[in-house]
Amino acid sequence: MSLVTWGSPKARTAASVLLDRVIGEERDRLTLTVSRARFGLAALNLVLIVPDWGQSPEQMGYSSVTPSLVGAAAYFVMSALVLAVVSRWPGARRFASFAPAVVDVPLVGTTELLQATLALTPGLGTQASVAYLMALSLLSVLALSRTVVIATALPTTAFLWAILHVTKVPVPIRVGVTVGSLGALTLAWIVVGQVRALVRLSRQADLLGKYVLGERLGAGGMAEVFLATYSPEGGFERKVALKRMLPAFSENEELLTLFRREASVGARLAHPNIVQVYDFGVHEQRYFLAMEYVDGAPLSKALKVLVAGGRLPSVPALVYLTHEIASALDSVAGLRAADGQPLGLVHRDLNPPNVLLSRAGEVKVADFGIARVGNQPGITETGVMRGKLVYAAPEQLQGEALDVQTDLYALGLSLLEVASGRRVIQGANDVELATAALQQPIPRLAALRPDAPPALDEAIARLTERDRALRTKAPRELLDAIAPLVRELNALELGRREWAQVVPLAQTGTHALAPALPDREAETKTSPAPVR
Repeated sequence: MSLVTWGSPKARTAASVLLDRVIGEERDRLTLTVSRARFGLAALNLVLIVPDWGQSPEQMGYSSVTPSLVGAAAYFVMSALVLAVVSRWPGARRFASFAPAVVDVPLVGTTELLQATLALTPGLGTQASVAYLMALSLLSVLALSRTVVIATALPTTAFLWAILHVTKVPVPIRVGVTVGSLGALTLAWIVVGQVRALVRLSRQADLLGKYVLGERLGAGGMAEVFLATYSPEGGFERKVALKRMLPAFSENEELLTLFRREASVGARLAHPNIVQVYDFGVHEQRYFLAMEYVDGAPLSKALKVLVAGGRLPSVPALVYLTHEIASALDSVAGLRAADGQPLGLVHRDLNPPNVLLSRAGEVKVADFGIARVGNQPGITETGVMRGKLVYAAPEQLQGEALDVQTDLYALGLSLLEVASGRRVIQGANDVELATAALQQPIPRLAALRPDAPPALDEAIARLTERDRALRTKAPRELLDAIAPLVRELNALELGRREWAQVVPLAQTGTHALAPALPDREAETKTSPAPVR
C-alpha cells in the first residue's frame, strides 16, 4: 500500500516501516503455502495427462498430446524447484511471490497456446485454457503486492488473446474476455489494497501504535503473549514479550488486580536473573504488559531435550542454575517498601516452566503474576492456594503465611527434577498430588545423582525440608553454601555454556521427541486444610 500522497511524500514513521514488514511476513507465509499447493496441483496435472499418451487424435481431440506432456512435466519440475528454494531459504520467499508472473502464467500459457494450435476442432478446450490462466492470474493476489498483480495480468491477457486468436473465436468474444480480464485485474488491485489497509489498520489499532504485534508465543488461562516490537519515533526498536489479557477476563476484578499487581511488582524488580517489566497500560479495555523478551526456551523444555538425548545436566550446569536462581531470589528478598521495611515478596509459582534460558545461557526467573507482597492484604478468597501443586510447600497447601522459604522449597524440588529428569512429587490427580506433597518422602540429590558433590547434596536437602525451622532461611545462605563449588567447578562459565548449547535445540522443537511430562494447571484451587 503506497504511503505517498498526491504532490508530496508522506513522512514514514518507524511504526509504518514495521507495518510494511509485518505485511511482508504475511506475504512470505502465504508464498510458502501457495508453493506447496502449486506443487500438489502440478503433480496432479501430470498424473492426469500421462494416460493420454498413445491415444488416437480422435480420442484426445488434439493431433498431438506432446506439448501438454512436456508442459506438465516442466511445470512439475519448476513447482518442485520453487518449493525447494522457499523451504530452504526463507529469504527467497519475497521473490518467490512473483512465481505466478514469471513461472505459472508464461509456462502454462505457452503450453496452452501450443496445444490450441493442435486442436482438431477450433475452439475445443478454449474455455478450459481461459479458466486455467485466469485462475493462475488470481494467485497473484496472495502475494499482497500490486506490482505482482500487474506483472501477472499483462502476460495473462496476451496469452488469452493469442489462444482466442488461434482457436478463431469471434472478435466480440475476444473483446468480452479482454474486458473481463481487465475487470478481474481491477478487482485484484482493489482487493490487494484493501487487504493491506486492513492489516495496517488492525496493527495500528493494537496498543495505540506503540507496539507492533508479531508471532503469538502462547496463551494461558487469562492472557496471551506475543512477540512484539516497541517502535516509537526516530527509528528506535526493541523486541518485547507483550502479555495481553483475553477479552473474556477484562471484567474480572480479581484477575485484573492480579494483572496490575504483576506490573507493579515487576516494576520493582531490576536484576539480570529476573525478566524485566517495561510498560503497563490499557487499550480498548484490554490490559497489556510489555516485558523483556528472552530469546530462548523455558527450563522445562531444555530439560526435555536432554532427557530425549539420554542425558542429564552436568554438575556444573546444575550448580550454575542454582546460583543464578538463588541470586534472583536474593534480590527479591532484599526489596524494601517506602517505609524501609522488607517488602516480603513471594513468587509462589517457582518451577522449571517459569525459569527461562536464553540462547546465551542466561537464567531468568519469569511470571510474577501470582506473586504475593507480604505486607499487603491478599486479594483471593479464603481457602485458595495458587501455584502448582507439585512444587508447593506444606505451608502453601495448608494456607499458612508465606515467605521466601516457600520459594526456596520450590527451588529445591525444581533442582531435583532437573538433576534427575523427572518430577519428585507424583500423583494421578490433585488429591493424590496434595497428599504426596505433604507426605511423600523427598529423595536426596545423592540418591538421584551419585556424581553430585556432598556440598550440593546437603544444600538441596536443606531447601526441601518440610519443617520450616530446618529449612534454609534465606537465598543468601544458599549462595554462601555453594560458593566453593561455583569456584572449584568454574560453574558460572561451564554451566552457562552448556545451557546455551541446549536452548537452540529446544527452540527448534527437538524437545518434542521427549516423553511429555504431565503438566498441571498453572493455577490450582484446593482447600487449605491439611490432608490426613
